[in-house]
Amino acid sequence: MHRHEYNKFDEEEFTRKSKKPMKPKPDVSMFGQSSGLEDVTLIVEGIRIPVIKALLSLTSPVFRAMFGGEWKEKFQNEIPLPGKKVETFIPFLRCIYPDLMDRVTAETAIGILPLAWEYQIVKLTEQCEDCH
Repeated sequence: MHRHEYNKFDEEEFTRKSKKPMKPKPDVSMFGQSSGLEDVTLIVEGIRIPVIKALLSLTSPVFRAMFGGEWKEKFQNEIPLPGKKVETFIPFLRCIYPDLMDRVTAETAIGILPLAWEYQIVKLTEQCEDCH
C-alpha cells in the first residue's frame, strides 16, 4: 500500500467514526399540541416544545410572571430557553403536567431538581429532595 493510500484510508476511517449519529427528536406533542391547546412554544436545544401557558402558570410562579407580567415573553409565540437541556427539561415537564404526572426517581431527580428550584415549584422540589 502506498503512503498516500494509507493516509486516505485513515482520513476516511476518522471521518466515519467522528460523525455522531443523529438523535431522534423526542415526542413533545403531549404538552399541548396533541390536545390543540398549545399557545406558546418553548425552544430547548433547538427542539420546539408546544406548551399551554395557563397550565405552566398554575404550576410555577416563575412561568406565571413570565406569561402574565410585563415581560417580553408575554407577547412572544416562541421562547428560547438557553442553557436548558432537552434530556432534563422534558422529564421536568412530564412531572408537572397533570395528565402525565411522572414520578420523580433517584435517576431523574438530579436533572429535575435545578429546574424545580429555578421555576419555584415547591412540591416538585420536595419530591426531588426526597429521592436523594
